[in-house]
Amino acid sequence: MGPTIETLVGKMEVKVCHVDVATEIMGANVESQICYVQVSSGHMKLQSWAGQIGLVVSGHSYQMRNLSTREYLGSVFLTTTRKTEIVEIQEVAGASSSVHFEAEEEVVTTLIGSIIRAEIAVSKKCTKCQAWQPDFNAALKFHRCQRCKFLQKAEFYQCTAVDWSHSCKRVGKWT
Repeated sequence: MGPTIETLVGKMEVKVCHVDVATEIMGANVESQICYVQVSSGHMKLQSWAGQIGLVVSGHSYQMRNLSTREYLGSVFLTTTRKTEIVEIQEVAGASSSVHFEAEEEVVTTLIGSIIRAEIAVSKKCTKCQAWQPDFNAALKFHRCQRCKFLQKAEFYQCTAVDWSHSCKRVGKWT
Protein backbone atom coordinates (compact mmCIF):
# COMPACT_ATOMS: atom_id res chain seq x y z
CA MET A 1 0.00 0.00 0.00
CA GLY A 2 1.24 3.46 -0.88
CA PRO A 3 0.79 6.66 1.10
CA THR A 4 -2.57 8.43 1.10
CA ILE A 5 -2.83 12.22 0.82
CA GLU A 6 -6.09 13.83 1.96
CA THR A 7 -7.49 17.34 1.20
CA LEU A 8 -10.83 18.77 2.38
CA VAL A 9 -13.34 20.15 -0.16
CA GLY A 10 -15.84 22.67 1.25
CA LYS A 11 -18.45 22.78 -1.54
CA MET A 12 -18.71 21.22 -4.99
CA GLU A 13 -21.40 20.89 -7.66
CA VAL A 14 -21.33 17.66 -9.64
CA LYS A 15 -23.36 15.65 -12.12
CA VAL A 16 -23.47 11.91 -11.44
CA CYS A 17 -22.48 9.85 -14.49
CA HIS A 18 -22.45 6.32 -13.11
CA VAL A 19 -23.40 4.62 -9.82
CA ASP A 20 -22.15 1.16 -8.80
CA VAL A 21 -23.99 -1.05 -6.34
CA ALA A 22 -22.87 -0.78 -2.72
CA THR A 23 -20.30 -3.36 -1.67
CA GLU A 24 -19.53 -4.67 1.77
CA ILE A 25 -15.90 -4.47 2.77
CA MET A 26 -15.38 -7.75 4.54
CA GLY A 27 -13.47 -7.57 7.80
CA ALA A 28 -13.98 -3.81 8.08
CA ASN A 29 -17.66 -3.77 9.15
CA VAL A 30 -18.51 -1.13 6.55
CA GLU A 31 -20.09 -0.68 3.12
CA SER A 32 -18.90 1.55 0.32
CA GLN A 33 -20.38 2.71 -2.99
CA ILE A 34 -18.42 3.99 -5.98
CA CYS A 35 -19.88 6.69 -8.25
CA TYR A 36 -18.33 8.62 -11.10
CA VAL A 37 -19.14 12.32 -11.28
CA GLN A 38 -18.63 15.04 -13.87
CA VAL A 39 -16.73 18.05 -12.52
CA SER A 40 -15.30 21.10 -14.27
CA SER A 41 -12.02 19.28 -14.98
CA GLY A 42 -13.61 16.07 -16.33
CA HIS A 43 -14.71 12.94 -14.47
CA MET A 44 -13.74 11.82 -10.97
CA LYS A 45 -14.40 8.77 -8.86
CA LEU A 46 -16.47 9.42 -5.71
CA GLN A 47 -16.46 6.87 -2.90
CA SER A 48 -19.49 7.09 -0.59
CA TRP A 49 -19.55 5.65 2.90
CA ALA A 50 -22.27 4.63 5.39
CA GLY A 51 -25.03 7.27 5.51
CA GLN A 52 -24.37 8.63 2.01
CA ILE A 53 -24.82 5.30 0.20
CA GLY A 54 -27.79 5.37 -2.17
CA LEU A 55 -28.34 9.15 -1.97
CA VAL A 56 -27.32 9.91 -5.58
CA VAL A 57 -28.86 8.86 -8.89
CA SER A 58 -27.11 8.64 -12.24
CA GLY A 59 -27.91 11.64 -14.47
CA HIS A 60 -28.84 13.95 -11.57
CA SER A 61 -26.87 16.96 -10.29
CA TYR A 62 -25.95 17.59 -6.67
CA GLN A 63 -24.31 20.14 -4.44
CA MET A 64 -21.99 18.36 -2.03
CA ARG A 65 -20.41 19.88 1.06
CA ASN A 66 -17.61 18.60 3.27
CA LEU A 67 -16.03 16.10 0.90
CA SER A 68 -12.45 14.97 0.98
CA THR A 69 -10.01 14.19 -1.81
CA ARG A 70 -7.64 11.29 -1.53
CA GLU A 71 -4.64 10.37 -3.60
CA TYR A 72 -3.83 6.71 -3.62
CA LEU A 73 -1.14 5.15 -5.83
CA GLY A 74 -1.16 8.20 -8.11
CA SER A 75 -4.96 8.45 -8.58
CA VAL A 76 -6.98 11.30 -7.04
CA PHE A 77 -10.60 10.63 -6.05
CA LEU A 78 -13.34 12.17 -3.92
CA THR A 79 -14.71 10.56 -0.79
CA THR A 80 -17.54 11.42 1.58
CA THR A 81 -16.96 12.15 5.26
CA ARG A 82 -19.18 11.88 8.31
CA LYS A 83 -20.08 15.56 7.81
CA THR A 84 -20.84 15.33 4.07
CA GLU A 85 -24.12 16.93 2.99
CA ILE A 86 -25.69 16.02 -0.37
CA VAL A 87 -28.51 18.14 -1.86
CA GLU A 88 -30.02 17.62 -5.32
CA ILE A 89 -29.90 20.75 -7.50
CA GLN A 90 -30.89 21.85 -11.00
CA GLU A 91 -28.56 20.86 -13.85
CA VAL A 92 -24.95 21.86 -13.15
CA ALA A 93 -23.89 24.75 -15.42
CA GLY A 94 -21.66 23.44 -18.21
CA ALA A 95 -22.56 19.79 -17.64
CA SER A 96 -23.52 17.84 -20.72
CA SER A 97 -27.27 17.24 -21.08
CA SER A 98 -26.73 13.58 -21.91
CA VAL A 99 -24.72 11.40 -19.60
CA HIS A 100 -22.34 9.00 -21.28
CA PHE A 101 -19.72 7.31 -19.21
CA GLU A 102 -17.40 4.38 -19.74
CA ALA A 103 -15.49 2.82 -16.86
CA GLU A 104 -12.31 0.91 -17.50
CA GLU A 105 -12.73 -2.67 -16.39
CA GLU A 106 -10.37 -5.57 -15.89
CA VAL A 107 -10.23 -8.54 -18.26
CA VAL A 108 -13.16 -10.87 -17.58
CA THR A 109 -12.35 -14.55 -17.02
CA THR A 110 -15.14 -16.96 -18.01
CA LEU A 111 -15.45 -20.21 -16.09
CA ILE A 112 -17.37 -23.14 -17.54
CA GLY A 113 -17.89 -26.42 -15.74
CA SER A 114 -19.72 -28.22 -12.98
CA ILE A 115 -20.02 -26.61 -9.59
CA ILE A 116 -18.16 -28.78 -7.13
CA ARG A 117 -18.82 -26.69 -4.04
CA ALA A 118 -20.88 -23.62 -3.15
CA GLU A 119 -20.64 -21.60 0.05
CA ILE A 120 -23.02 -18.88 1.17
CA ALA A 121 -22.17 -16.62 4.08
CA VAL A 122 -25.20 -14.83 5.51
CA SER A 123 -24.53 -11.83 7.70
CA LYS A 124 -26.56 -9.02 9.22
CA LYS A 125 -26.08 -5.27 8.95
CA CYS A 126 -27.24 -2.45 11.21
CA THR A 127 -30.21 -0.46 9.96
CA LYS A 128 -28.81 2.75 11.47
CA CYS A 129 -25.18 2.81 10.25
CA GLN A 130 -25.25 -0.06 7.69
CA ALA A 131 -22.25 -1.78 9.35
CA TRP A 132 -21.74 -5.51 8.87
CA GLN A 133 -22.14 -7.45 12.15
CA PRO A 134 -19.66 -10.36 12.22
CA ASP A 135 -20.64 -11.53 15.74
CA PHE A 136 -24.43 -11.41 15.27
CA ASN A 137 -26.26 -14.05 17.35
CA ALA A 138 -29.75 -14.73 15.93
CA ALA A 139 -30.74 -16.63 19.09
CA LEU A 140 -30.69 -13.41 21.13
CA LYS A 141 -33.65 -11.00 21.17
CA PHE A 142 -31.48 -7.84 21.02
CA HIS A 143 -28.14 -6.98 19.43
CA ARG A 144 -25.89 -3.94 19.95
CA CYS A 145 -24.20 -2.69 16.76
CA GLN A 146 -20.45 -3.13 16.95
CA ARG A 147 -19.79 0.23 15.24
CA CYS A 148 -22.47 2.74 16.32
CA LYS A 149 -23.43 0.87 19.56
CA PHE A 150 -27.15 1.23 18.75
CA LEU A 151 -29.20 -1.42 20.60
CA GLN A 152 -32.15 -2.79 18.63
CA LYS A 153 -34.19 -5.94 18.24
CA ALA A 154 -32.35 -8.64 16.33
CA GLU A 155 -35.24 -8.92 13.85
CA PHE A 156 -34.60 -5.35 12.62
CA TYR A 157 -31.08 -6.11 11.35
CA GLN A 158 -30.98 -6.51 7.55
CA CYS A 159 -29.72 -9.69 5.90
CA THR A 160 -26.78 -9.58 3.51
CA ALA A 161 -25.32 -12.58 1.71
CA VAL A 162 -22.09 -13.39 -0.08
CA ASP A 163 -21.66 -16.55 -2.09
CA TRP A 164 -18.64 -18.34 -3.42
CA SER A 165 -19.00 -21.01 -6.11
CA HIS A 166 -16.16 -23.24 -7.21
CA SER A 167 -15.95 -24.74 -10.68
CA CYS A 168 -13.70 -27.52 -11.93
CA LYS A 169 -12.89 -26.17 -15.41
CA ARG A 170 -11.71 -22.77 -16.69
CA VAL A 171 -11.78 -21.07 -20.05
CA GLY A 172 -10.04 -17.77 -20.77
CA LYS A 173 -7.05 -16.03 -19.23
CA TRP A 174 -6.16 -15.75 -15.57
CA THR A 175 -5.33 -12.15 -14.78
